[in-house]
Amino acid sequence: MFPGGAHDINHHMHIPVPGRVQYYRAEALPFIPNEIKTQLRFPKAYATSEMNMRYHKQVVEQTAAFMKSNIAQNYFNGDSHVSLEASLAEAEVLFAAGDNVKALGSSGELKALHERVARLTEASSSEYLAIRDKLNNIINAAQSKEDQIYNEIGQDFPEIVLSLHDVENQSFSSVFSSKGFTSVWNLEKIDAHLSNMKDKAILENYRNQLHALL
Repeated sequence: MFPGGAHDINHHMHIPVPGRVQYYRAEALPFIPNEIKTQLRFPKAYATSEMNMRYHKQVVEQTAAFMKSNIAQNYFNGDSHVSLEASLAEAEVLFAAGDNVKALGSSGELKALHERVARLTEASSSEYLAIRDKLNNIINAAQSKEDQIYNEIGQDFPEIVLSLHDVENQSFSSVFSSKGFTSVWNLEKIDAHLSNMKDKAILENYRNQLHALL
């Protein structure tokens, strides 16, 4: 149709090399082979970027200078400066602190309050551990005594099958979980046997001892 190619339309008209571009203008389409116009062309090179730490030192210095000039101290813990490990949300809260908080920080009352909280936290943790260990010792002693009584019941009444406490592998928290109900379950078994017995004196004596330990 155009023996002279694109120059038959316009002497200055430029037709890209077929297959080199993704999309062609309408006036270039008559000069592009059909197999080029209909093929799928994928890029052979992709733009990538690499992490560049060139300005890291300057950014750290400027950030630290901004924090130092705008935030007097770390109101969360009473420190005299805000660490750069603080999150952006924490820095935002510190930056927007009210006048009352700033006054407490400048007077030293806020730091004294943090120190008091730290002391009370440590003291309460120590007291909790002491009480927990004491309770654990009491519970283990009671359960060891219960196991002795269970063994005696097993010798006198073989038909009653009772479970023993796993004292060695028992944690403090498991005493108050389903594993700690062994004493209750055993008492229920003993009560069930008592309801069907005529001579109840011996078994009732065992039951009373277990009930007192529980």
